[in-house]
Amino acid sequence: MKRRIAALSLSLTSILCLATAGVALASPPQDVRPAAVLQPTITGSFSAGELLTGGTVSAKFSIANPNPATVLTTVGVTVFFNVAIPTFSPKTVCGGTLTRTGGNMAVLAGATIAAASSCPFAIDVVGTSPLSLQFVTSSLTANGALAPSTASGATQVVDQPTIQVSFTPTSVVAGAKSTLKITLTNPPTNSVAVNQAGATITLQSGLAVINGTSSAGTCGGTVKTLAPSVITISGSTIPKGGSCTTAVFVTGTTSGLKSIAAKVHMDFGAGTNASTAGLTVVDATPAPTPAPTPAPTAAEPAPTPAPSDTPVATVSESPVASASATAGVVAAASANASASPSLAALPTMPASGGGDGAVLLLLGILIGAVLALGSAAVAVLFVRRRPVPVAVAAAAAATPGQTEPPATN
Repeated sequence: MKRRIAALSLSLTSILCLATAGVALASPPQDVRPAAVLQPTITGSFSAGELLTGGTVSAKFSIANPNPATVLTTVGVTVFFNVAIPTFSPKTVCGGTLTRTGGNMAVLAGATIAAASSCPFAIDVVGTSPLSLQFVTSSLTANGALAPSTASGATQVVDQPTIQVSFTPTSVVAGAKSTLKITLTNPPTNSVAVNQAGATITLQSGLAVINGTSSAGTCGGTVKTLAPSVITISGSTIPKGGSCTTAVFVTGTTSGLKSIAAKVHMDFGAGTNASTAGLTVVDATPAPTPAPTPAPTAAEPAPTPAPSDTPVATVSESPVASASATAGVVAAASANASASPSLAALPTMPASGGGDGAVLLLLGILIGAVLALGSAAVAVLFVRRRPVPVAVAAAAAATPGQTEPPATN
């Protein structure tokens, strides 16, 4: 029995060995060859979409190794430009060498790029005139084999626009507004529209932008006010052979002639073209009105004498009337003097008295004349000072020896 069991076990073991061997013989052999190496790729572009004439722009490149575990060696590429590039000394790039060749070419050779890594490099170019600046690359080489990847790029070189600023109106009262007009013009030397154009405007102290009144006008883009005295314009587009305008409202805060300075500013670099304008601000406080000159007043009339029953003779202010009155008084005084008793009382000397009688008569006549002239002089002075009542004059004539009328109240 034991022998049968042992024989059966041996048979089963033999069967299992034969089955295992058959499976092994039936399985195909495994592929142990190395994995294929992925080809590198290159990308490139200019650092700015536009460039002012005379400016410098960089052409930037990157070569990528897509292999997760394979290092790329002897990597190389040639870059061609449509303009001459500035001279530069050979540069070490990713273990290789970048060299300027032929005036408008640059060659990278012998670079090494680690697995899953990249190799960047850049070449500077100057835009000498308005044109489309371009580059294109050759195919890459790596590990002694060609890779079909290439790159190309372009940027526009333009002449900078001109700028003009003006105020309307050019004179305002402090606190009133004036429209500041900014005009950007695309010069005829440019064969394309100018994009990313702008300007910076600085206002003199005493001027301020009225908030909420800025307008992009026909230029588009963005208008910003930095504090009250700086205005910036950016992102504007100026059509080929044309111009665009931007309007901003400005007010004057102090009186005087105020000025602004404007300068072209591109989004990719500052310009040099500039313009200025002036705004006259007048003080809003009115000038003081001078006091009116008082009109001359009429002379006060002479006081009116109290009414009297006695008629009063008045003398006119007219020179003619005064002279007539004076002459009349003198005549009256002379008549009174001639009728005076003092003269009448003079004795009449007989003719037989000889020479002595004649002398006495002449002396009497002289005394009478002196008395008459004294009365007339006093009458003239009194008449010029105040009206002479008729009754007084009559009394003076009737009173013997009196030379001036009595004072009256």
